[in-house]
Amino acid sequence: MKSLLTLSLFCILISACTHDTVSPTLEVDQELASNYTHMEVGNFWVYDWYEIDPEGNSAFYSRDTLLVTGSVKVDGHTAMELTGQRLGLDFDVILFDSAQSVYTYPDRFLYFTLDSATREGVIGPNDSPLFTTFYYLEKDPLEVTVPAGTFECLNFQGKYVPQNKDYPYSTRYNDNLFAYKIGMVKMTTSYANSPNTLEGSLIAYGMIN
Repeated sequence: MKSLLTLSLFCILISACTHDTVSPTLEVDQELASNYTHMEVGNFWVYDWYEIDPEGNSAFYSRDTLLVTGSVKVDGHTAMELTGQRLGLDFDVILFDSAQSVYTYPDRFLYFTLDSATREGVIGPNDSPLFTTFYYLEKDPLEVTVPAGTFECLNFQGKYVPQNKDYPYSTRYNDNLFAYKIGMVKMTTSYANSPNTLEGSLIAYGMIN
């Protein structure tokens, strides 16, 4: 059975070591990460996922819907509940924002950020990790076209560097592309034991405001 490097982008704890990088240039009203995740009760997103091999051949994998179903109080602040499916699996997470970042609760995994740090971590035992991971916001916005439209996006990218010299595949990348006042538009993830990747694209969405 193939195993994913990550079934979602919740893979870097906020306690990971950081190093300065360069933040993208943003307008004043775009400086809150919550403007990019756009969690309002009733908002929904539909994604089609495809598995893609190294030759570029693709096969349909799953169709997923995510819906903001309600709000809860977390340490006196309002947090939002996001439910549905991710890669065909049940998905239910609480998200709360803190200025330039959005986290899960209670795990405090990083969902999206606008800050200028690179977060480092490992997959596997600390003394013999399978991968060293780096998550960071790419400096420049990207124009991304998906079935739902064309959007200017910021990419919260993950980089997975193999630490075992016998590992048969090269460095892997995960892309998590968010558009202002839309939410996540496109994402990719990788298998740990296959050269194939999975790519999810927004095909429909609904915004309350």
